[in-house]
Amino acid sequence: KKDNTNKVALCFGIYDDVQTELSLVDKGYKVYAFDPTPISVNLFRNNTNLNKLIHYKPWAVWSEDKKVKFFYKEDDQNFDNFEGSLVDIDHINQYEIVDAFSLKTIMKKFDLSIIDFIKMDIEGAVPEVLIAYFNSESDEKKFPYEIVFELEMPKDFSVAKANELLRKIDILLDTLNRYYNVYNIPNDKALRHIH
Repeated sequence: KKDNTNKVALCFGIYDDVQTELSLVDKGYKVYAFDPTPISVNLFRNNTNLNKLIHYKPWAVWSEDKKVKFFYKEDDQNFDNFEGSLVDIDHINQYEIVDAFSLKTIMKKFDLSIIDFIKMDIEGAVPEVLIAYFNSESDEKKFPYEIVFELEMPKDFSVAKANELLRKIDILLDTLNRYYNVYNIPNDKALRHIH
């Protein structure tokens, strides 16, 4: 952005770590954060100072607005500590029902026409969410300036659901390559956060 003021960041997938979000606040962004996991809800409920810096909602982001199954990632997790995924590949059958909204709806709810930065660590849901957004928005000027996301791959590539996810990743990368410079950042713990 030429004008360095009024920068907006949407961050999806918080769990118990707000380093990225706080770094964005330090860099002058107005930050909106979203995560329906109980650990995230409690993090913001128990830290009132965070609420002064980050606008938090316990919502999931999805391709459409509806209540969705939020699957536990591991067998040994319980309600108080589970990490969730809207995509049921490689996950167990235990889930919670959460409110989910499309990226476009979330932007409307906060009256945001331009997004400068999006972070998505949403456990396999990135292709579904971003494909839906790019299919619903025809004005390229409204596209986010920068998008950072993690792509999860299925553990077992032989299952039918894995093929569907890989097909969506292909569609997403083709779409992104039309409008963005796309970079792969290796999974290196030293580079996990924006500092």
